[in-house]
Amino acid sequence: MTRVERQQLWSDMARARGEFKHATIDERRKASELLGKSQADFVEVRVAPIIMDPHLNEDQLIARVRDFLALADERAREAAKHGGVS
Repeated sequence: MTRVERQQLWSDMARARGEFKHATIDERRKASELLGKSQADFVEVRVAPIIMDPHLNEDQLIARVRDFLALADERAREAAKHGGVS
């Protein structure tokens, strides 16, 4: 099934058209969510703040940012293994 075919299927289900005319509201809602995700209508972004300590020198701040980025990369790799975003 192509991306376009999936989008058409979810669109038909979300609108209760054709073979999906008896779809439940929960099925229609899920189809609408999947359609939106497939078309990048919304993107979930999670960002952990880096606590700014006024007592950190430049090297310490850079180290903190690098640690944060390394953790973000690790989480992205783990999510990719499971086929999604964490």
